[in-house]
Amino acid sequence: MTMYEFMGQHPVLTFFLAMIAASVACYPFRLANRWIRHRNIVAQGWPPAHLDADGDPIEKDED
Repeated sequence: MTMYEFMGQHPVLTFFLAMIAASVACYPFRLANRWIRHRNIVAQGWPPAHLDADGDPIEKDED
């Protein structure tokens, strides 16, 4: 049985196998993104002085 015959006979299983393969293929990129984010936060701190913990700009009340 060739791969194309299997795919034709089991389209739902093929879809889920493709989704698993895609998430496994994307994992190294997500891992690199998290590592780079971690290094930036260690180097520069979080949050910056002009942002609150959510990342929204701080509005100063002038009473």
